[in-house]
Amino acid sequence: MSTSHLNLTRVTALLADSDSYMLQLTGQMLRGLGLDRQVLVRTGEAARNFLKERDVNLCFIESRLSDMSGYDLIKWLRSQPGRNRFTPVIVLTGLTQPRTIAGARDCGANMVLRKPMSPQTLFDHIKWVAASKRPFVEVGDYIGPDRRFKSEPLPGGVGRRSTDTQSDAAAARDNDMSDQEIDALLKPKKAAVS
Repeated sequence: MSTSHLNLTRVTALLADSDSYMLQLTGQMLRGLGLDRQVLVRTGEAARNFLKERDVNLCFIESRLSDMSGYDLIKWLRSQPGRNRFTPVIVLTGLTQPRTIAGARDCGANMVLRKPMSPQTLFDHIKWVAASKRPFVEVGDYIGPDRRFKSEPLPGGVGRRSTDTQSDAAAARDNDMSDQEIDALLKPKKAAVS
């Protein structure tokens, strides 16, 4: 994986996972991608306390925390005033049944990432979230990215299944995020009311 031009140094990420091993492993993978500014918490309450005080650019939240559902944490985050409500959220889970995916979608998460994951898969999801043009909406009790989106491919033509392939040259080229994509990740998307 070529990450020589990947610049996530201005990105601050919150990682919430009750499993300390997975929390540390995910943090190490993100540091390997150049994302050194990260806050690691093991409970939903610790995540809430941090998010009340500080802004973050990206959240990785386990679907099942020890003290609350990750989905409840995301719903709380989306309902708060300020920049953090627009922060991209990637749900981490070892459970990828349809109800888990639907739960993440319905609480306002941007994406779901199945654990265990590779650094390349983690990078691809960050890049996809940064490049996503899905507006935020507030409809009824839902606040989050518009759930009605066309089948947008992952960056660089990466498919959704492990059998989908791309050329090595395309893979190396697509691992680099442009300054515009990084700025898009750092800048909250404006909410649209439908």
